Amino acid sequence: MSNSYGKGIEFEKFVAELFRRAGFIVQHDVVLRGKSGAKHQIDVLAIYRTPVTEFKVLIECKNWDKPINKDVVMKVYNEVQDLRFDKGIIVTQSYPTDDALRFASTTNVEIIDRYKLASIIEKLGVKESKELMKSEEEYSPHAKFVSMPEKVREEVAKYPSYKVLYIPLYILNYATKSVKRKGILRRKKVVTETRYVVIVDGIFGQYAVITNNGLDFMRRALVPLTSEEVVAYKTLTSLKRAYAEYIASYMGISVAKARKILEGLVAKQLAVRFRGKRRYIYYHRPFILAYEEHKVSFQECDNPEPDAIIIKPKVDVGAFLTLLKKVADIEIEKYRIVYYPIVIAKEDETKEIIIDGVTGKLFKRPEIIVKLESVISTE
Repeated sequence: MSNSYGKGIEFEKFVAELFRRAGFIVQHDVVLRGKSGAKHQIDVLAIYRTPVTEFKVLIECKNWDKPINKDVVMKVYNEVQDLRFDKGIIVTQSYPTDDALRFASTTNVEIIDRYKLASIIEKLGVKESKELMKSEEEYSPHAKFVSMPEKVREEVAKYPSYKVLYIPLYILNYATKSVKRKGILRRKKVVTETRYVVIVDGIFGQYAVITNNGLDFMRRALVPLTSEEVVAYKTLTSLKRAYAEYIASYMGISVAKARKILEGLVAKQLAVRFRGKRRYIYYHRPFILAYEEHKVSFQECDNPEPDAIIIKPKVDVGAFLTLLKKVADIEIEKYRIVYYPIVIAKEDETKEIIIDGVTGKLFKRPEIIVKLESVISTE
């Protein structure tokens, strides 16, 4: 049995236990024949019985780190129809795409994402959830490691002592489309798709950049936004630039409150003032911190360096995905986790330095050592 398959079975059993505690009669891993004659494998069959009727639910469990797309919802919907069940539920540790949500809203299929699942776990008081709810994002045989070149490995070996750390990085991919008209007499629409990458470090939840000098991280913090700031920001992006009076009118609030919200966006580097405080211009930060796929490249391998310290993710990437969706209307197609090598070496008994494990170049910010050492002590 593969590790990922084993984790999938554990997740199914855990979901079955949740529905059992909620009062359902539950069966795990059931095969039933539908009215079409086709057989369907069901992860969890949940039945709620009353003195006068019974309610049958088909539950599909997805212990994934990639989003649930429309195809998954369609599959569950077709199975529910063929089996003549009352409802279908998809339970996932990731999140649904917009298309999946839209399609599910027109059917009798419900999606329980990681946030709804966490709420259910809390309400039911399931204490053992922490172990069973471990995500595939954590270190496992399926994780990928960024390769450490032989040349860097040889240079590092010259130091009296050193240790190799692997920093978890979330690699998020999305695409944008732009439409241009070409031709003189017969102008045709040409759709161009550009693919982008956003990188977030899994320790502190901050933006990261991979350049020719190596990994640059722990510089730009993520920006939490209030619901009012989200509305103001989206209004500002649609208008491109606007007076506080326009934003106030658009949102139905006072000018003073609109100015206060806009100043909050300025402080979070999502807007800039134009000509004093009279007008504001949006500053599309998430796109500035995204890079075209071909500009972000590194070699991956299946195994870490011997005796390396692998730091597990400390932050929930879901919060960042939600932020991108709210602020920039970015639909992340997929995300995965890789581990990037960082070397802490001792030049002598008193001085430590940090070396990029891919380029061999030194980190010039000594405060990183202190932060990383504090993380290592908790591993």
